[in-house]
Amino acid sequence: MGKKKKKGQDKVPADLRTHLDRIAAELAGRLPTDEPAALFEDAADSAGYRAELIDALARLHSKPALDFLYQLVAALTDKSLIKSARRAIYRLEQKGLRADERFRAGSGSIIKPPPPRQAIGYLGEYDESGMRIGILALPAPSSGYHAALFMDAYEGLADFYVWPLSGGELRRLIKEMSDQSQYGLLEVRPGHVRLVLAEAATRSQRLGRAWPEEYPDFLTRLHTVPLPERPAIYDYLDEDDLADRIDLKTGISDLLSNPMTYGLIYPDELATCLTKLEELNDSLLILSESQKNDRREVILDQAALDLFGEERRARLKRQLEEIALWMWLSDRAELAEAAVAVVLDLDRESDPVKPSAFPRILLSTAVERHHGVEPDLADQEAEPLRTETRTDSGLIIPDFVKM
Repeated sequence: MGKKKKKGQDKVPADLRTHLDRIAAELAGRLPTDEPAALFEDAADSAGYRAELIDALARLHSKPALDFLYQLVAALTDKSLIKSARRAIYRLEQKGLRADERFRAGSGSIIKPPPPRQAIGYLGEYDESGMRIGILALPAPSSGYHAALFMDAYEGLADFYVWPLSGGELRRLIKEMSDQSQYGLLEVRPGHVRLVLAEAATRSQRLGRAWPEEYPDFLTRLHTVPLPERPAIYDYLDEDDLADRIDLKTGISDLLSNPMTYGLIYPDELATCLTKLEELNDSLLILSESQKNDRREVILDQAALDLFGEERRARLKRQLEEIALWMWLSDRAELAEAAVAVVLDLDRESDPVKPSAFPRILLSTAVERHHGVEPDLADQEAEPLRTETRTDSGLIIPDFVKM
């Protein structure tokens, strides 16, 4: 049995091939041109074949022919001819020819490099103590990623670890951290994760805490991830008409019922206020219940003023913006809008007649929760991974990642 012919073999007879090569050479002699489609049709009419004429142009192995083919691809409408022209371009570029940039600009090289690997960012939801995790993975020069896992806490960077991971290992880390219920993760723009990381590092410095050992080296790599001009929530949500659309009282009530807001006030910030309230309750003075309530309101009013100064209000607004982002990305738009509406309310100039009610309501809610008016969720722990390492702050790290 004879050998089967390869597909396309002897498709063009030798005499026709010679004819097509001559027409292709004549076409190349009329280059360059501002009307590639018209010139090609004119030559094709003489040749009697279109796709075969494109193949003949590729056989010229010339830069003018490559330039013309780039022009032709942009001008053709017939899909089969476009494919033939692209194959011809590919063959010429494989032989080392390179078209002029003015022709390449519109369509680019047929030999396309793989898309550059991008940075990857994830943020977790706040737990009841106001802590959450973040992951920021930067592409390594050759392959894989430099992956940072950090804990964003009241005191700044409570944990910070960096590992060289392959793409598969990074996906596994994200999955295993997401599977831990207290570390629900959502993908967030890397630039925003860098902003959160920078803010946590700044808080560490302000509180006199040293940066984690691996953070300074990772900081030198962050130039590849631009910092955003403002928090990411404002890229999703139009805040212009929120004040008119949102019932602030209802929004605050719904917001403070969500566990993510339980950490908006930290336990040590309540200490002075709680002491004064306990002294009031234990007072030997004979006070009516009405007098005690009045005194209790005065204590709470003063505590809110003392606690939420300018710097603390700024921190509170950023926490609310981060909660809003999480709510938005997890399809809870109403809570996201409520959180941003509160931010806008806090952002306006202090009004001595009618100041923002949120700090005072937040403080009262935290005091009530401390006294057990709401269920204590802090004792509920998620089932740990079968193999894990716990850090001092409670961060659970899968054992496949080397500490």
